[in-house]
Amino acid sequence: MCYVHKEEKMKKKIDKTLFLTLVGITALSVNAQADIIIYDRLAGGSGDVQNVLYNDFNSNEVSSTVDGFLNQTGQVVNFTGTELLATPSGGQARIVAGDGTFNSIFFEFEDSAMGFDKVQFNIDAVEDGFVDLTFTDQFGTPWTGTSPYELNGAGQNFFTAVAILGQVISSVTIESSVGIEALSDLAQVRMSPVPTTNGVVPEPATMVLVGAGMAGLGFLGSRRRRN
Repeated sequence: MCYVHKEEKMKKKIDKTLFLTLVGITALSVNAQADIIIYDRLAGGSGDVQNVLYNDFNSNEVSSTVDGFLNQTGQVVNFTGTELLATPSGGQARIVAGDGTFNSIFFEFEDSAMGFDKVQFNIDAVEDGFVDLTFTDQFGTPWTGTSPYELNGAGQNFFTAVAILGQVISSVTIESSVGIEALSDLAQVRMSPVPTTNGVVPEPATMVLVGAGMAGLGFLGSRRRRN
């Protein structure tokens, strides 16, 4: 009876240790979680991003997908709309809809191995309204911040998104949340390219905790066998 009692007591200790270890790992993982921060303004300056330029020879092209390229490193950026799009001039210009306004546009690098850790852009709206912004990370998780964001129909509407702690933005979706074609153009798109392999890795403290927990379980297990 005494031996059985000791076995049950030791099992409870092991279960408790395992539970506390898992709780600790979860807590550290939450604290170390990567993030995408969204600002409804220009944030952090523009010295660390590259301008997206549009090819002069594409200036008369009207298509559901148009492309540009980064002015320093040359990565190609594809812009896709739910309707026809155009780039009316070369250089750091703007993307417009074939019929003058649009309600949705999506952009990403042509090379799926590339993403960005910072992006800035300017939305021109034909009237006051709201826009939904979705920044999808390298794992396919959408980040929307406090969407919908307010749009001023009489001025510029700059937005900035910054990925931190190893996070990478793989694509951006812009949608008018009023259900009408309220967006007249997308301009001044700027990006900071990084490989999508810049994934989030466990912090050293997390790994130390895992090691300590496993060592503790091994010690308790050896004591149990001796008893």
